[in-house]
Amino acid sequence: LFCHKNLKEGREAFFSFCEAVRPQGSLRNRLIVILDGVDDIFGVESRYSFKIIYSRGCSADDEIRKLIRSLDNAKNAVVVTNDLELARSVRGLGAKIMSTQDFLNKKTSEKSLKHHLKISRGSTQEADLNIVEREGITEELRRIWLKRKS
Repeated sequence: LFCHKNLKEGREAFFSFCEAVRPQGSLRNRLIVILDGVDDIFGVESRYSFKIIYSRGCSADDEIRKLIRSLDNAKNAVVVTNDLELARSVRGLGAKIMSTQDFLNKKTSEKSLKHHLKISRGSTQEADLNIVEREGITEELRRIWLKRKS
C-alpha cells in the first residue's frame, strides 16, 4: 500500500503509519527501520519515536545482519522482511522472522490503513467516516490504550 508513491513519499507514509499505529505493539518493543541509504541520505534519523537507519557503504540487509550479530540475545529480535535470503541469514543468527504483511496487519485492517494513508497525505476527508466507523476506531484505540497501561 505504500508503493503507489515515489520513494520519499512512500517512506514518509510508512513512517507516519508506524508512528500512529505502532505495529510493533508495546512501546517497550523497540522499532528500528533500516533502509538503503543514497548519496545524500545516510545515517540515523530520530524525529519519530523509533529509530531510522540509512545504510552507508553497505546494503540495508548487511546493516540488519550486523545489528543482529551485535545483540546480546538475538532470539528477542524480530526482523520484518519478505526477502528469503535475508530471512534465512538472520534466522541463522537467532532472530525471529515476520513477513511485512503480518507486520502491517498486526494492528490494523487494510480499511483503516487506507484511511490512515488518506489522513497522512493531508486529506481532510475525516468527515467521510460514518458513526459506526468512528466508534470502531474509538473502540480500537481504547483497547490499545487500556492494554498498554496495564
